[in-house]
Amino acid sequence: MKITTFIFILTIGFLFSCNQPLQENATISLMLVDAPAVYDEVWIDVVAVRIKYENADEDMGWLEIKDFVPAKYNLLEYCNGKDTLLVSSLIAAGTISQIRLILGDGNYVVADGKAYTLETPSASTSGLKINVHEEFESGVEKLVWLDFNAAKSIVTTGNGKYKLNPVIRTYTTSTSGAIKGSVYPKESFPYVYVILEKDTLGTFADENGLFLIPGIPGGTYTVQFDVLEPYIDKSIGNVTVSNGQSTDLGEVIISQ
Repeated sequence: MKITTFIFILTIGFLFSCNQPLQENATISLMLVDAPAVYDEVWIDVVAVRIKYENADEDMGWLEIKDFVPAKYNLLEYCNGKDTLLVSSLIAAGTISQIRLILGDGNYVVADGKAYTLETPSASTSGLKINVHEEFESGVEKLVWLDFNAAKSIVTTGNGKYKLNPVIRTYTTSTSGAIKGSVYPKESFPYVYVILEKDTLGTFADENGLFLIPGIPGGTYTVQFDVLEPYIDKSIGNVTVSNGQSTDLGEVIISQ
């Protein structure tokens, strides 16, 4: 055998052996989104993201996502259809049962223009655990949204102290849809929401009267509009949501 032919075969074999494991990899893309809150700003300092596969050991089974870059996030920037990418990374295919966000020391809330430290017990060691139970298939990218409910997650303990008691849910495009639309007049500034069996999902319309509620499981719902006086609250029934799609209510007229 000629030396050049041998090198060619060796090279092809090497490339094949290097690429073969990638066939068993999936891609996870974690997105951060938030429900509105009555604070000026809510900052969380994320220093690491870890995942745990189904049936893995509780203490030793956590794997760190190496591609994550530590950063601080103002949760209130990611409301009403806005989100941000935390990390996108190759992982082993399989079923992930939990995700952990490990927090640093730079967590704080701004209320009435003043910043207060946001106490996060155990967040720097054990992290914020989030139940997922999602299957990641080989060669497929799956987007997972971490819906951080700032309004329900922050507890005032008195004496100007704030504590983080995280309320976080997850959803994907394959397991949820959305409801969007606009309200007129925009000055009614409605809180728009739907009621699930055990939860309420909603958002405030923005300065242009636009709203979007993501992460709604497929089904039929009543959409509520709680507005400011002198406007009158409104509800729209039999709104159908399909997984992977956005239901557009168009322009919703609010009466006085």
